[in-house]
Amino acid sequence: MLKPLYNQLLLECPDEKDRKEGVLFMPETVNPASHMVEAKVLAIGDGLIGENGQRLPMSVKVGDVVLINRFSQIIIFRDKKYFLTPESNVAGIIPNETA
Repeated sequence: MLKPLYNQLLLECPDEKDRKEGVLFMPETVNPASHMVEAKVLAIGDGLIGENGQRLPMSVKVGDVVLINRFSQIIIFRDKKYFLTPESNVAGIIPNETA
């Protein structure tokens, strides 16, 4: 697995096949919320280094499901697609409903 640096997150890239069928299609320009996708956090960096030389803790952890812009940077690593994005691009953490 790829280990991100600093405040970068490696996220599972949702498969287009996972989208529900039978949904009314609307152009992306009509609904800005359609630019957001859920993605599972696979790996995180160690965090940025603050002005005092101390590491700033990350707000997300491996296993969290987050909401990000679907136009975030996609990388291909070992023939699989991933999102690689800084933590600041995360709109929010989706709570685990089973907890």
